Amino acid sequence: MTFSFVNSQKEEDVFTLLSIADYRITKFSMNVSKRDMDLLQKTFPFVVDVCNIFSVNPLFLLVLIEHESNYKWVFGDSGQAVGFLQLHLNTAKFVQKKYSNLIEKLGLFCSEITSIEELNKTPIKTMVLSTLWFCYNFQKTNGSYIKAIGLYNGVNNEKYVLSFFDRFSEVFVNYVSFQKEGFF
Repeated sequence: MTFSFVNSQKEEDVFTLLSIADYRITKFSMNVSKRDMDLLQKTFPFVVDVCNIFSVNPLFLLVLIEHESNYKWVFGDSGQAVGFLQLHLNTAKFVQKKYSNLIEKLGLFCSEITSIEELNKTPIKTMVLSTLWFCYNFQKTNGSYIKAIGLYNGVNNEKYVLSFFDRFSEVFVNYVSFQKEGFF
């Protein structure tokens, strides 16, 4: 199979990405719960859809999930962020307002988000909003993955970016190795 991260067979992309996640979770003993794996499986088809719309490589989102939460649906930033991608309430509100039509086209309700707890209880919507936040930064930086990663947390943090791309290179090598071995 040829794996094209953009505008390809969604089911194959989701399977490939989840297989890479499963491999890395096992390899690094990340102790991810069954609940978190189920949430990853339920939310990643939406991530792939949003990435296809914006011509973004979803492998970057997979690595961002690993970088932000090690594939765990958690509260972070002293309870101010939630999810695999550590979405903040103000960011969620901004993205929801900016992309309300697209969110509705994806079949998600656009009721106003009122709390971080609400984001915690709506994982698909939260993942879509988080993915849209990355895509927004990707477009804002004229398609620069480096700058979009730097801006994802609201800072242009060189250490964060270098750490992310160190991890990304490992994941990409895993992907290429699996492909050579015929795993995908």
